[in-house]
Amino acid sequence: MPGYTFRPKPWRELLSGSVSRLLVPYVVLALAWQVPTFLMSGAPLTAATLVTRLQTLVFASGVDIPGLGVAAVGMAWFLAALFTSRLLFSVLVRLFDHRGIGVVWQGVVCAAIAFCGLSVSRLMGVYLPLDLDLSCYIVLLMWIGYTARQRRLEPSASKPLLFIGAGVTWLVLAALSGLELSSRRVDGFVVATVAALAGSYCVCWVSMALEKLKDVPVLGSFEQALVFCGQASLAIFAIHTVDWFIPWQTMPLLMALPVPWLLASIVRCGCDIGLAYVIKKA
Repeated sequence: MPGYTFRPKPWRELLSGSVSRLLVPYVVLALAWQVPTFLMSGAPLTAATLVTRLQTLVFASGVDIPGLGVAAVGMAWFLAALFTSRLLFSVLVRLFDHRGIGVVWQGVVCAAIAFCGLSVSRLMGVYLPLDLDLSCYIVLLMWIGYTARQRRLEPSASKPLLFIGAGVTWLVLAALSGLELSSRRVDGFVVATVAALAGSYCVCWVSMALEKLKDVPVLGSFEQALVFCGQASLAIFAIHTVDWFIPWQTMPLLMALPVPWLLASIVRCGCDIGLAYVIKKA
Protein backbone atom coordinates (compact mmCIF):
# COMPACT_ATOMS: atom_id res chain seq x y z
CA MET A 1 0.00 0.00 0.00
CA PRO A 2 1.52 3.38 -1.00
CA GLY A 3 2.82 5.31 1.98
CA TYR A 4 2.48 2.35 4.34
CA THR A 5 6.23 2.08 4.87
CA PHE A 6 6.89 5.84 4.76
CA ARG A 7 8.89 7.19 7.69
CA PRO A 8 9.36 10.93 8.31
CA LYS A 9 13.04 11.84 8.07
CA PRO A 10 15.10 15.01 8.34
CA TRP A 11 14.75 16.92 5.09
CA ARG A 12 18.41 16.65 4.08
CA GLU A 13 18.44 12.87 4.69
CA LEU A 14 15.20 12.38 2.77
CA LEU A 15 16.39 14.46 -0.18
CA SER A 16 19.80 12.76 -0.32
CA GLY A 17 18.28 9.28 -0.12
CA SER A 18 15.58 10.05 -2.70
CA VAL A 19 18.12 11.47 -5.14
CA SER A 20 20.45 8.48 -4.87
CA ARG A 21 17.77 5.78 -4.80
CA LEU A 22 15.18 7.23 -7.19
CA LEU A 23 16.33 10.24 -9.22
CA VAL A 24 19.75 8.87 -10.25
CA PRO A 25 18.31 5.45 -11.25
CA TYR A 26 15.58 7.30 -13.16
CA VAL A 27 18.12 9.24 -15.22
CA VAL A 28 20.21 6.12 -15.89
CA LEU A 29 17.22 4.02 -16.96
CA ALA A 30 15.72 6.84 -19.02
CA LEU A 31 19.00 7.21 -20.92
CA ALA A 32 19.20 3.42 -21.32
CA TRP A 33 15.88 3.71 -23.15
CA GLN A 34 16.42 6.98 -25.03
CA VAL A 35 19.99 6.50 -26.32
CA PRO A 36 19.37 3.15 -28.12
CA THR A 37 16.07 4.50 -29.46
CA PHE A 38 17.83 7.52 -30.91
CA LEU A 39 20.66 5.46 -32.39
CA MET A 40 18.19 3.10 -34.07
CA SER A 41 16.17 6.00 -35.50
CA GLY A 42 19.05 7.17 -37.72
CA ALA A 43 18.18 10.82 -37.01
CA PRO A 44 21.04 13.36 -37.08
CA LEU A 45 22.36 14.66 -33.77
CA THR A 46 21.47 18.36 -33.68
CA ALA A 47 20.89 21.00 -31.03
CA ALA A 48 17.13 20.67 -31.56
CA THR A 49 17.34 16.92 -31.03
CA LEU A 50 19.24 17.37 -27.77
CA VAL A 51 16.66 19.89 -26.54
CA THR A 52 13.84 17.48 -27.41
CA ARG A 53 15.51 14.61 -25.58
CA LEU A 54 16.19 16.85 -22.59
CA GLN A 55 12.51 17.81 -22.48
CA THR A 56 11.61 14.14 -22.45
CA LEU A 57 13.96 13.59 -19.52
CA VAL A 58 12.63 16.60 -17.59
CA PHE A 59 8.93 15.86 -18.01
CA ALA A 60 9.41 12.12 -17.31
CA SER A 61 6.02 11.31 -18.78
CA GLY A 62 4.96 7.71 -19.25
CA VAL A 63 3.01 8.70 -22.37
CA ASP A 64 3.54 11.15 -25.21
CA ILE A 65 2.45 14.75 -24.58
CA PRO A 66 1.10 15.87 -27.98
CA GLY A 67 0.41 19.45 -26.93
CA LEU A 68 4.06 20.01 -25.98
CA GLY A 69 5.60 17.66 -28.51
CA VAL A 70 7.29 15.69 -25.72
CA ALA A 71 7.79 11.95 -26.19
CA ALA A 72 7.30 9.32 -23.51
CA VAL A 73 10.35 8.56 -21.41
CA GLY A 74 9.57 4.86 -21.01
CA MET A 75 8.88 2.84 -17.87
CA ALA A 76 11.38 4.89 -15.88
CA TRP A 77 8.60 7.48 -15.36
CA PHE A 78 7.59 5.51 -12.26
CA LEU A 79 10.83 6.40 -10.43
CA ALA A 80 10.48 10.10 -11.23
CA ALA A 81 6.86 10.12 -10.03
CA LEU A 82 7.85 8.33 -6.83
CA PHE A 83 10.67 10.85 -6.27
CA THR A 84 8.40 13.89 -6.46
CA SER A 85 5.64 12.10 -4.50
CA ARG A 86 7.96 11.34 -1.59
CA LEU A 87 9.17 14.92 -1.38
CA LEU A 88 5.68 16.41 -1.67
CA PHE A 89 4.25 14.01 0.89
CA SER A 90 7.09 14.75 3.30
CA VAL A 91 6.27 18.47 3.08
CA LEU A 92 2.61 17.73 3.81
CA VAL A 93 3.40 15.49 6.79
CA ARG A 94 5.61 18.20 8.27
CA LEU A 95 2.87 20.77 7.70
CA PHE A 96 0.20 18.57 9.28
CA ASP A 97 2.34 17.90 12.33
CA HIS A 98 3.46 21.51 12.73
CA ARG A 99 -0.06 22.91 12.42
CA GLY A 100 -1.68 20.13 14.43
CA ILE A 101 -4.14 19.38 11.63
CA GLY A 102 -6.54 16.54 12.42
CA VAL A 103 -6.86 13.40 10.34
CA VAL A 104 -10.16 14.47 8.75
CA TRP A 105 -8.78 17.75 7.46
CA GLN A 106 -5.62 15.96 6.37
CA GLY A 107 -7.78 13.76 4.14
CA VAL A 108 -9.63 16.78 2.78
CA VAL A 109 -6.36 18.55 1.94
CA CYS A 110 -4.84 15.48 0.26
CA ALA A 111 -8.03 14.81 -1.72
CA ALA A 112 -8.13 18.43 -2.89
CA ILE A 113 -4.47 18.29 -3.95
CA ALA A 114 -5.11 15.03 -5.83
CA PHE A 115 -8.15 16.46 -7.61
CA CYS A 116 -6.28 19.64 -8.58
CA GLY A 117 -3.30 17.67 -9.89
CA LEU A 118 -5.48 15.45 -12.06
CA SER A 119 -7.48 18.45 -13.26
CA VAL A 120 -4.31 20.14 -14.47
CA SER A 121 -3.37 17.18 -16.68
CA ARG A 122 -6.73 15.61 -17.51
CA LEU A 123 -8.87 18.70 -18.03
CA MET A 124 -6.33 21.35 -18.98
CA GLY A 125 -3.88 19.06 -20.78
CA VAL A 126 -0.92 20.47 -18.85
CA TYR A 127 1.68 17.92 -17.77
CA LEU A 128 4.18 19.16 -15.19
CA PRO A 129 7.91 18.30 -14.98
CA LEU A 130 8.89 15.09 -13.16
CA ASP A 131 5.22 14.03 -13.11
CA LEU A 132 4.37 16.58 -10.42
CA ASP A 133 0.71 16.70 -11.50
CA LEU A 134 0.49 12.90 -11.19
CA SER A 135 2.33 12.98 -7.87
CA CYS A 136 -0.49 15.09 -6.44
CA TYR A 137 -2.79 12.06 -6.82
CA ILE A 138 -0.16 9.60 -5.57
CA VAL A 139 0.16 11.72 -2.41
CA LEU A 140 -3.48 10.90 -1.57
CA LEU A 141 -2.76 7.16 -1.81
CA MET A 142 0.39 7.61 0.29
CA TRP A 143 -1.52 9.50 2.96
CA ILE A 144 -4.12 6.73 3.23
CA GLY A 145 -1.43 4.06 3.61
CA TYR A 146 0.56 6.18 6.06
CA THR A 147 -2.53 6.96 8.16
CA ALA A 148 -3.59 3.30 8.18
CA ARG A 149 -0.24 2.32 9.68
CA GLN A 150 -0.28 5.18 12.18
CA ARG A 151 -3.68 3.98 13.43
CA ARG A 152 -2.67 0.31 13.33
CA LEU A 153 -5.18 -0.59 10.64
CA GLU A 154 -2.82 -2.93 8.83
CA PRO A 155 -4.24 -6.13 7.24
CA SER A 156 -4.40 -9.22 9.42
CA ALA A 157 -4.17 -12.75 8.02
CA SER A 158 -6.43 -13.86 10.87
CA LYS A 159 -9.36 -11.92 9.38
CA PRO A 160 -10.25 -13.74 6.14
CA LEU A 161 -13.68 -12.12 5.90
CA LEU A 162 -12.06 -8.71 5.47
CA PHE A 163 -9.90 -10.17 2.72
CA ILE A 164 -12.95 -11.61 0.95
CA GLY A 165 -14.80 -8.32 1.29
CA ALA A 166 -11.85 -6.33 -0.02
CA GLY A 167 -11.44 -8.75 -2.92
CA VAL A 168 -15.10 -8.45 -3.95
CA THR A 169 -14.90 -4.67 -3.62
CA TRP A 170 -11.76 -4.61 -5.74
CA LEU A 171 -13.24 -6.69 -8.55
CA VAL A 172 -16.58 -4.86 -8.64
CA LEU A 173 -15.26 -1.31 -8.40
CA ALA A 174 -12.37 -1.98 -10.80
CA ALA A 175 -14.94 -3.08 -13.39
CA LEU A 176 -16.86 0.17 -12.86
CA SER A 177 -13.86 2.48 -13.07
CA GLY A 178 -10.43 2.85 -14.60
CA LEU A 179 -7.01 3.68 -13.20
CA GLU A 180 -3.83 4.00 -15.26
CA LEU A 181 -1.35 6.35 -13.68
CA SER A 182 1.12 6.91 -16.52
CA SER A 183 -1.64 8.35 -18.73
CA ARG A 184 -3.35 10.15 -15.83
CA ARG A 185 -6.45 8.03 -16.41
CA VAL A 186 -8.63 7.99 -13.31
CA ASP A 187 -12.19 7.23 -14.43
CA GLY A 188 -14.37 7.74 -11.39
CA PHE A 189 -12.16 9.50 -8.86
CA VAL A 190 -13.65 7.99 -5.69
CA VAL A 191 -14.54 4.57 -7.12
CA ALA A 192 -11.14 4.08 -8.78
CA THR A 193 -9.31 5.14 -5.62
CA VAL A 194 -11.30 2.77 -3.40
CA ALA A 195 -10.70 -0.05 -5.90
CA ALA A 196 -6.95 0.60 -5.84
CA LEU A 197 -6.88 0.59 -2.04
CA ALA A 198 -8.95 -2.60 -1.85
CA GLY A 199 -6.55 -4.27 -4.27
CA SER A 200 -3.57 -3.14 -2.20
CA TYR A 201 -5.22 -4.54 0.92
CA CYS A 202 -5.66 -7.92 -0.77
CA VAL A 203 -2.01 -8.03 -1.83
CA CYS A 204 -0.87 -7.16 1.71
CA TRP A 205 -3.20 -9.78 3.20
CA VAL A 206 -1.90 -12.53 0.90
CA SER A 207 1.69 -11.53 1.70
CA MET A 208 1.03 -11.79 5.44
CA ALA A 209 -0.76 -15.12 5.01
CA LEU A 210 2.21 -16.52 3.09
CA GLU A 211 4.54 -15.27 5.82
CA LYS A 212 2.68 -17.45 8.31
CA LEU A 213 2.96 -20.45 5.97
CA LYS A 214 6.69 -20.09 5.27
CA ASP A 215 7.46 -23.40 7.01
CA VAL A 216 5.24 -25.34 4.58
CA PRO A 217 7.56 -26.88 1.93
CA VAL A 218 6.04 -25.58 -1.33
CA LEU A 219 4.49 -22.40 0.02
CA GLY A 220 7.68 -21.66 1.93
CA SER A 221 9.72 -21.68 -1.26
CA PHE A 222 7.16 -19.43 -2.92
CA GLU A 223 7.31 -17.04 0.04
CA GLN A 224 11.11 -16.92 -0.18
CA ALA A 225 10.85 -16.12 -3.89
CA LEU A 226 8.51 -13.23 -3.15
CA VAL A 227 10.86 -11.95 -0.45
CA PHE A 228 13.70 -11.96 -2.97
CA CYS A 229 11.55 -10.07 -5.50
CA GLY A 230 10.83 -7.46 -2.85
CA GLN A 231 14.48 -7.07 -1.90
CA ALA A 232 15.63 -6.91 -5.53
CA SER A 233 12.64 -4.93 -6.81
CA LEU A 234 14.72 -2.05 -8.19
CA ALA A 235 17.10 -4.40 -10.01
CA ILE A 236 14.18 -6.36 -11.50
CA PHE A 237 12.49 -3.11 -12.51
CA ALA A 238 15.70 -1.88 -14.14
CA ILE A 239 16.10 -5.09 -16.15
CA HIS A 240 12.42 -5.00 -17.11
CA THR A 241 12.81 -1.39 -18.25
CA VAL A 242 15.67 -2.04 -20.67
CA ASP A 243 14.70 -5.47 -22.03
CA TRP A 244 12.01 -3.97 -24.25
CA PHE A 245 14.36 -4.53 -27.22
CA ILE A 246 13.50 -8.23 -27.08
CA PRO A 247 10.36 -8.95 -29.17
CA TRP A 248 8.69 -11.07 -26.48
CA GLN A 249 5.15 -10.99 -27.84
CA THR A 250 6.13 -11.75 -31.45
CA MET A 251 8.34 -14.76 -30.81
CA PRO A 252 7.18 -17.53 -33.23
CA LEU A 253 7.00 -20.25 -30.58
CA LEU A 254 4.91 -18.12 -28.21
CA MET A 255 2.70 -16.84 -31.01
CA ALA A 256 1.73 -20.42 -31.82
CA LEU A 257 0.38 -21.01 -28.30
CA PRO A 258 -2.90 -19.88 -26.72
CA VAL A 259 -2.95 -16.45 -25.08
CA PRO A 260 0.52 -15.48 -26.39
CA TRP A 261 0.59 -12.09 -24.65
CA LEU A 262 0.11 -13.71 -21.24
CA LEU A 263 2.76 -16.34 -21.91
CA ALA A 264 5.13 -13.67 -23.19
CA SER A 265 4.61 -11.68 -19.99
CA ILE A 266 5.29 -14.74 -17.84
CA VAL A 267 8.45 -15.63 -19.77
CA ARG A 268 9.67 -12.04 -19.68
CA CYS A 269 9.12 -11.65 -15.93
CA GLY A 270 10.75 -15.02 -15.29
CA CYS A 271 13.82 -14.03 -17.28
CA ASP A 272 14.04 -10.65 -15.53
CA ILE A 273 13.80 -12.19 -12.05
CA GLY A 274 16.27 -14.91 -12.97
CA LEU A 275 18.79 -12.40 -14.29
CA ALA A 276 18.43 -10.28 -11.14
CA TYR A 277 19.05 -13.41 -9.05
CA VAL A 278 22.20 -14.27 -11.02
CA ILE A 279 23.50 -10.71 -10.65
CA LYS A 280 22.89 -10.75 -6.90
CA LYS A 281 24.67 -14.07 -6.49
CA ALA A 282 27.60 -13.12 -8.72
